[in-house]
Amino acid sequence: MRPAPPITLPPEADEVLVEMVVRAFYQQSQKNLRQAPAEIQRLYQRAIDWRQTLEQRYAVAALAEKLLGQYTLQLLITREALLTEVDQRLEGRELPWRPSHRCPICQASMQAARHCGQCGFHLEDPQWQQRREKLSAESGSELIPGQILLALPQVGQVLLLNAWHEVISEYELSPIGLKNPCHALALPNRNYLICDARAKRVIELSPGGHLVRELKYPFTQPVLATFYATDTDSHRLLVVDRGAHSVLEFSFEGELNCRWGPKEGLDLKYPQDVQRSWNDTLLITDTGQRRVIEIERSGRILASWGPPGQPLQRPVLARREVNGDTLIVDAGRGQLTAFNEARQLVRNFSYWPPPALDGKLKDEPAPDRLLVLGRELLALSPNYWMQIAVHLEQIRWVKPWTGERKRQRLLRIGDASGESGTVALLRRVPFLKQAKREVLELLAEHLKPLGCEAGAMLLHQDELGSDMFFLAEGEVEVLKQGSDKPVATLGPGNLFGEVALILSEPRSASVRAKVNCRLLQLERKDFQQVVTSFPEFAEHLRRLALERKALTHGQRSQQQQEVLRRVKTRMAINKLRPLAFFTDASEPLLEALADAMRPVAFMPNHIFFSSGESGETMFFITRGQVFVSLADSTQPVATLQAGDVFGEMALLLDQPRSATVRGDSYCQCYALDRGTFEHIAGQHPAFFERLQKLAAQRKALNQDISSRLQAEAEAAQAAAAELQAAYAEAAAELDAALAGAEVIGSAPLMVVHLLSPVSEQILALDGEGQILRRMGQELGLFHPYRLHAQADTLWVTDTGNDRVLALDTDSGRLLREWGNHLLPLAQPRSAVPTPDGNLLIADEGNQRLVLAGPQGNFFWEYTTPHEIMSPYYAEQTPTGTFLFCDTALHMVIEIDPRNKEVIWSYGQLLIAGDGPDELSEPSCVRRLPLGGTLIADTGNDRLLLLSPQGKLMRAFVGSPEIPLIQPVQCEMLPSGEVLVWSGARAEIVRLNLAGDPVWRARMPAERVGA
Repeated sequence: MRPAPPITLPPEADEVLVEMVVRAFYQQSQKNLRQAPAEIQRLYQRAIDWRQTLEQRYAVAALAEKLLGQYTLQLLITREALLTEVDQRLEGRELPWRPSHRCPICQASMQAARHCGQCGFHLEDPQWQQRREKLSAESGSELIPGQILLALPQVGQVLLLNAWHEVISEYELSPIGLKNPCHALALPNRNYLICDARAKRVIELSPGGHLVRELKYPFTQPVLATFYATDTDSHRLLVVDRGAHSVLEFSFEGELNCRWGPKEGLDLKYPQDVQRSWNDTLLITDTGQRRVIEIERSGRILASWGPPGQPLQRPVLARREVNGDTLIVDAGRGQLTAFNEARQLVRNFSYWPPPALDGKLKDEPAPDRLLVLGRELLALSPNYWMQIAVHLEQIRWVKPWTGERKRQRLLRIGDASGESGTVALLRRVPFLKQAKREVLELLAEHLKPLGCEAGAMLLHQDELGSDMFFLAEGEVEVLKQGSDKPVATLGPGNLFGEVALILSEPRSASVRAKVNCRLLQLERKDFQQVVTSFPEFAEHLRRLALERKALTHGQRSQQQQEVLRRVKTRMAINKLRPLAFFTDASEPLLEALADAMRPVAFMPNHIFFSSGESGETMFFITRGQVFVSLADSTQPVATLQAGDVFGEMALLLDQPRSATVRGDSYCQCYALDRGTFEHIAGQHPAFFERLQKLAAQRKALNQDISSRLQAEAEAAQAAAAELQAAYAEAAAELDAALAGAEVIGSAPLMVVHLLSPVSEQILALDGEGQILRRMGQELGLFHPYRLHAQADTLWVTDTGNDRVLALDTDSGRLLREWGNHLLPLAQPRSAVPTPDGNLLIADEGNQRLVLAGPQGNFFWEYTTPHEIMSPYYAEQTPTGTFLFCDTALHMVIEIDPRNKEVIWSYGQLLIAGDGPDELSEPSCVRRLPLGGTLIADTGNDRLLLLSPQGKLMRAFVGSPEIPLIQPVQCEMLPSGEVLVWSGARAEIVRLNLAGDPVWRARMPAERVGA
């Protein structure tokens, strides 16, 4: 799941998570876990892990196995859904839970089923799968999903249709003596079994339309046939002979095994349908007697639905579902009804007459021929047909039956230019409009045609993907998690799915078919072949993916933000209430403060403010401690801890800061700005008076301490002035060196090894940017991210394959590999060798730095609970410390590997910005030979040069002609010049000693032989 800005969830979240799982489980199994205390205790243990995941990510895939000893529940819980319910609980607005029959994800009606046809939510149940396998076959059970086998008695034909109702095959049956084909069944051997009521025949037809065989039996009026598998894996046929008022069973070879009807003591009258149920009974639709009966093999009636208990008029179909319900279609009343195992009515849906019916069809009776298509019904009459979504209780469509045949087109329609339909479609994509015809034909050859029905989910947000799609026909809707309202609708000529394919990131949105659609799929392996001849294709797709990613990230609903604000307010109140300063605070005061204050967090040694500065903010400490020192003294005169307040004097007395405050440890605080403080103080005078009293006490104490430390302060000021002069002199020398530096040539005088993320290979470039050689094509790289070059070894982080490779510099031969069971990696972003022969890896997916030995053995790691979320680069400095950058924290951090303590950092924790001491998604940091630090501040499109003391000396942004766009890696050459790799533009830029760009090389995308 995608990382999210960290938040802290209250303890109540665990109980809410358990309740969500209990509710979802009941909705699917009709079993209440609250009656099993041991299961509830187990869920509370799992809820801790789920809560911790949701504190760091947008969603968690909650998996609860062996519930009640046999069930497995899979449930996607989003941070937004949890925050909504936590907000209700904290505010006392939680509604009492009552069992319902709706999907916990999309709220579609489920009627106690274990599978939601709307969104795919399911509860695994081995027993149901066994039941499904024992049911008799439907007309199209053996066909490709989406195909329909249709018997047309009015014209004496059988049609095989695709998902768009286009004719795949058309069978004219009059040459073999059939006159009135009323039912067709696909067999396991790929042939078709046809029932003809008028000809009194049941025949087997080949896919080529040839007569294979005929059941040798004197039928009177056969109207339906089906088959089922026995326990010995053989098959048996069931045939409904309506004219003989009977149901017959044959072996697959055509021998009569059994018969049920009046002659055998079973009173049937014009039966219409039969199903062999999962409990080895027969469900017979006895239309002539307005009933449905269930019988044993012996013929004994076990159950009956119809008058007088159930007012059926003309039942035409009955099905036993795997959950035990019995579904009955009554064409006489135009209704679908369902009864549970206790024979109670659980569903009653009127499908005829449908709303907004064409005037010509208003007087038509309800259709009496039905085909079961998965969880849908296709109803047929001589003049119209319709599709019904049973589980949603909706009518998909109603169409007049015109007899018109739509032939399967397979995208062969051409245009006046002679181009194929696929090429013409591709030209509708803006960046392909001017592409060469042969290039588009190559792309068309690698596209795979697919089809989908209306309502089908084509992509799911947060899933990984390795393909993209062009939309040939129909419309699709783009959905964001937590909202049923589409954020966009795409039509023919559009494409989607490129974000996951190009950027190696989870799907940024879900895509659902609005109507029946025809798609063209481009898989990753085919994409690579197309890029070989059409490198611009990858560049255009990458630009489109970045634009769409930025768009989707910016679309956040106001409702989600409001819920998050309320939860944060309630959490802030819960944190403020235990603080000593707020012991007697009123609820309105706490609510006002919680709404106005902003949570902030700082690393150890952070300077909150210095003496003499203007003050606009005060702080309330909730975690950690700070040191207070007066004037320029470094000696603390006071220590403040959780529950204390500081910074109030500047706001109350309207004077500069009277002290310096520095964090001793990692600190979390609430900050209150001047404008908001003045407003709250006016509304709550007691709060204002208490702060005034505290400020007066501290002012008197500060004056007393100042008089005693005046001599020490003067000495410290003198020392500081001397140090400042020395620093100014050093800075002047550096400026002079930069000003007098001479630009070296037009290109570097060395071979540069670079990684191409598009063609996924390693390129060696000369000083003019020309390719000298290529390596890595045979390694199967998948979204490799970074390359670290040494004299004899190239270190490659193959991020998509969760591994690190060491290659020979000259030949590209694989020397070693890291990422097996000894050292499991997840999306590594950098690998840099240390002087002692080990390898320091930024293992982003596992949120850690890891030190591995030459043989792949584990030595050391730096991970949570330390401040680390998304490490993108790490290296060992000459002094033995580890220096790394974290894109999610927006920080560069230096740690001592012996005790894992932070000794220096740059950037504001979780705050992206371009101001002083701020970074935005840094991707690389290098410690320079003279002690300075070079940072690739990727989100701000710049490089930062810091002095050995950590002070910003200069920012490099390139020039108007050669700007630095999203720098992701920087490498200092022996000459002192810097090479910068731009991820957004796939190019390399060289900066001279003055920081000016003097050379650029575009990253080729084609492979060898292109």
